[in-house]
Amino acid sequence: MASIRARLRHPLRRVVRDERGFETAETVLVLPMLLLFIFAIVQGGLWYHGTNLVQAAAVNAYEAARLYNGNTADGVNAGSATAEQAGGMLADVNVTVDRTAT
Repeated sequence: MASIRARLRHPLRRVVRDERGFETAETVLVLPMLLLFIFAIVQGGLWYHGTNLVQAAAVNAYEAARLYNGNTADGVNAGSATAEQAGGMLADVNVTVDRTAT
């Protein structure tokens, strides 16, 4: 009687515990989402870095143009020089300075 029960339980255990292919399915589902998450973090970091570079160029242009003897050309040159120091991170940089009497 014990051997009949053991024979009936053994195939059930094998079916319940059979996890062949589960790791492959898990990898197929999780890996693209993980890569998308990592690339999104990298893209966000590059966007933030680019924003900081543009703001630094704008601040340098402002500081050069607002000096007592400064003019718009000094501001444009300072902003362009800062953008060029970014090492190619910024493309097609166009710096404009508008000085008013206020």
